[in-house]
Amino acid sequence: PFPINKKVIRAYVHWNDEIGTQDIDLSCTATSVDFTKTQFTSFRDLRDVHAGIYHSGDVRQRMGPCAEYIDVDIQQCLEAGYRYVFFTAHNFQNGSFTDLKECVFGWMFRQHPQANEIFLPKTITEAFALTNSSPAVYTCVVDLLEKNVMWLDLESEGILLNPESTNSKSIQTVYKTLKNRMTVGDLLRLHVKARKGNLVNEITENT
Repeated sequence: PFPINKKVIRAYVHWNDEIGTQDIDLSCTATSVDFTKTQFTSFRDLRDVHAGIYHSGDVRQRMGPCAEYIDVDIQQCLEAGYRYVFFTAHNFQNGSFTDLKECVFGWMFRQHPQANEIFLPKTITEAFALTNSSPAVYTCVVDLLEKNVMWLDLESEGILLNPESTNSKSIQTVYKTLKNRMTVGDLLRLHVKARKGNLVNEITENT
């Protein structure tokens, strides 16, 4: 969950291209609660002013630290008829994310869309490394109404994640995986049970 007073959620992908040959793309699919209405935002369609969704622009084959981000104006997107925003990352050259020395997906919040404050670590809300063996992955979905981010980490060979070919049926298929979703705490408790371990509150208690 994230605070209800946040106005803009910025999802980003950051990678380090040592020789200037990588092309990592960030895209998103916004959908209504019944999945009958969808909006795609990617390097081919950078913005939807009506829905308040803005892409930073395509970054291709640039040496050094690279990043793409997408800003979503939470209230404006809701008013435009969208509730969920699915974020995807794609290695455009169809290599796996394990081929990259460093690639991270995460999100942060801004007061206004396209507010280009420096990506200081202290402004990042959450981030995790993309180490998927596939060239494309659904990273997370944002529930704009309930104000929460749900981690997906669902791999694809790339066809499903092409924003221009994604349809409401494929999005519904992904969403069905959330029906039986669990928290990270639930997952850890299952690990404890499966391994006949003991759940502790302090690392020093681990024997």
